[in-house]
Amino acid sequence: MVFDPRVPSFAECVLPYQLEHWAKERADQVAVIFYGGETWTWAQTLQMTRRSAAGLRALGVGKGDHVLSWQPNNKEALLTWFGLNYLGAVYVPINVALRGKMHSIIRQLRPGSLDNLGLAETLKDMVSGWRSQHSAINVDLFVGESLGHLGEAISINVYRIIQEAMNNCLKHAEAKNISISLDNKKKQLALVFKDDGVGFDTT
Repeated sequence: MVFDPRVPSFAECVLPYQLEHWAKERADQVAVIFYGGETWTWAQTLQMTRRSAAGLRALGVGKGDHVLSWQPNNKEALLTWFGLNYLGAVYVPINVALRGKMHSIIRQLRPGSLDNLGLAETLKDMVSGWRSQHSAINVDLFVGESLGHLGEAISINVYRIIQEAMNNCLKHAEAKNISISLDNKKKQLALVFKDDGVGFDTT
C-alpha cells in the first residue's frame, strides 16, 4: 500500500475518534445546531451517540454491518448515523420520498427516538413539535426522573396514549392551556393530562 501524506489519519477524520477528542477538548461548546435553534454540545453528542450505539448493538448490529436507515433529516437520523459509525457499522440512508406518507405513519406509531433517546426525551421532542405548530396554545410537560426502566411495551403505550389525548385535545377541545405530567414513584406510573377546553356536551 502506497502512503499518501495528503490522507489524514484515523484520529483526524474518523467519527468516533473525533467525537471522543472534541468531547474532551471542547465538552461544553456547541457541536450540533438543529433547525429551530436546539443545540447539542460535544459532550452531549458523544453521550447520546454512545447510547445509540449501545441500543444498536443490543439489536445485533456489529462492526462491518450495513444498516438501512429510512428516516427524514432529524435528530433520530443523526443519532442512527453516529451510532452506527461509532460501532464501525455502515450507515445506508434511503430516500423517505420513496414511500410517500408511509414513513410519517410509522414514525407516529413508534418513533425511533424511543430506542435512541428514551421515553422522556421523545415526549419532550413531541411536545416541542406541538408548541411550534400551535403557538397559541400553552403546553406544559413534566416528566419524572425514574422512567428509564419502564420497558419497551410500556414506553410505546404511554407515548401513544399521550399522543392520542393531545390530538383529540387539539382537534376538539379548543383548549388554551394543556398540562401533561408523567412520573414513576414506588413502582407506580402516574400519567395526568389536563386542559381547559370545552369538554363534552352531556345534555
